[in-house]
Amino acid sequence: MITMHDIKSHYFFTDEDAGLLRELRPLAEANSERMAQEFYDYLLGIPETAEFLKDDLVRKKLFQTHREWFLDMFSGNYDNLYYHTLQRVGYAHVRIGLNSHFVNTAMNIVRHFVIELLQENFPNIEKRRKYRNAAEKIIDINLDILSASY
Repeated sequence: MITMHDIKSHYFFTDEDAGLLRELRPLAEANSERMAQEFYDYLLGIPETAEFLKDDLVRKKLFQTHREWFLDMFSGNYDNLYYHTLQRVGYAHVRIGLNSHFVNTAMNIVRHFVIELLQENFPNIEKRRKYRNAAEKIIDINLDILSASY
């Protein structure tokens, strides 16, 4: 059975990466509403994903859930609990019949958002590169775990 430790080692995700992401947490908090809005604008623009978001209460709950998930990527804590939480999310996507293609494309929206956020806030290319590398790793790890549910 694969563990979070295994996954992190396969992605060369280090304690330094976790620390860099933790440093980005205040920036993520300040922009989580904007990220979630862009994420939902994207999902609502696709008929296949908009179908899952027709109910206002469901959409509001999921909006908050996605904000929390986004912030968790910057927690610095990536243990087996983190892994199992992502697995449950992946299984929920499978259970409702969400095509994995849309998980992949939505994660691309998050990736571009984070990259643009780093470009806006870190003019020093070396510092930005360190943050970007750590962010790309955790995004890929999230996508890997979610995709494995399919």
